[in-house]
Amino acid sequence: LYPLGDEALVFLDHSGTDTEIWRSDGTEAGTALALAAAHGVQRRPLAPLGNGLLLRTGDSEGLGLAFFDAGQNTSRDLHGFPWGTYLGEYVAVAGVSAYLATHNPDEIWRTDGTAEGTLRLMSLPAEHAVESSFFDWHGRALFAIYFWQTGLQLWTSDGSVAGTLELRNFPSAWYGLSDFGLIDSRALFALQTQDPDTGSYVSELWETDGTVTGTRLLGLLQRDGQAAYVDHFLTSGAGLFFETRDEDSAATLWWTSGTLDGTRVLWTNPARPDG
Repeated sequence: LYPLGDEALVFLDHSGTDTEIWRSDGTEAGTALALAAAHGVQRRPLAPLGNGLLLRTGDSEGLGLAFFDAGQNTSRDLHGFPWGTYLGEYVAVAGVSAYLATHNPDEIWRTDGTAEGTLRLMSLPAEHAVESSFFDWHGRALFAIYFWQTGLQLWTSDGSVAGTLELRNFPSAWYGLSDFGLIDSRALFALQTQDPDTGSYVSELWETDGTVTGTRLLGLLQRDGQAAYVDHFLTSGAGLFFETRDEDSAATLWWTSGTLDGTRVLWTNPARPDG
């Protein structure tokens, strides 16, 4: 069962593979078969895209990407992958494109729902991990990759190979960039770094305007002298709410206007005695 606009799509398998797609507007008269099963082809939803839905497909020859056109009740194949490829670890829509990371091979792809607009943006080297989903930032995608040898990296993409760029490398960061908060024309994110001299952990609040020079540190996040690890950003009005947890597991609610002076604690839930 998958939502699409004001309707629901139902994926119905026969014999474990042959997948029909039904759609319903919540009435008996508005419930009907949208796409008949293709022999031996399994279909699964990945993400809404444009006027339809990005699909993961599988058959005897391998896996693939396909697009279900909700206006025409038709499906078109976009690209095939060999068996063993994992599709859809991170999938999100930014602008008119859907971005996704694949594993085995490890690659970043984008698609606009057409075969011509489906392309590989980059191949990832060994010993890496995609650290975040793709965040829609004014039609561009922001995402993070962790390279074990060089550290955490912030990337952006406009959907083209030439427009997929590294914004900054954070060699001492061991955690972060799991979420972004949009404020004005900037995106805020947090990092947890380790001081190489003392071994202590530090939480940093950063911003980016999508350029190398516009990616900069705003300041440190601390509560009672402890590093505050950011879990999630929520846009509200002229600022952002975000939640942190410190080394004692105390939860704190913050608000920021996008400046260090405009960042303040709203509420704290003290840690339990047993942590």
